[in-house]
Amino acid sequence: MSQVVVEPNEELAILLLAAGHDEHELRKHAGFPSLRAAREFAGRSDIRTEVSRDVDARAMRVGIKGLVSIEQLLDSDSTDGRTRVAAARTALEFAGMLRKGAHLSPEDQYRALSPTELEALIAQTKAELAARTARLEASNAQPVAVIAAP
Repeated sequence: MSQVVVEPNEELAILLLAAGHDEHELRKHAGFPSLRAAREFAGRSDIRTEVSRDVDARAMRVGIKGLVSIEQLLDSDSTDGRTRVAAARTALEFAGMLRKGAHLSPEDQYRALSPTELEALIAQTKAELAARTARLEASNAQPVAVIAAP
């Protein structure tokens, strides 16, 4: 008796992963022999890259549709004020003319940063401080008043 070996459908598996499905769905629909095989497939760097590319393409398509919808809302005379303001704000954020999260307090903005982002911000601040200190020392600025210590 011969045994037929069916290979998993990798193209379908990539589509499923890009659509947000997990390894259980890969095993069920894409023909993986085990959950472990599906996990190994999903964990491969080339597969993650392909899935990421598919997700980016999907996000671009959805983004374009979203921009068209926002334009229609802004152009329509029947759009109520709240919806028009929300659409305008979204469009400004997307265009980079309004920073997302600009309404947050500075403390909340710093809390939202990752440790790597915080380290970069600290390094940038130290560099700016050092540059300003160097400029001040280079200009030989004299103090306006000297206060003698008792």
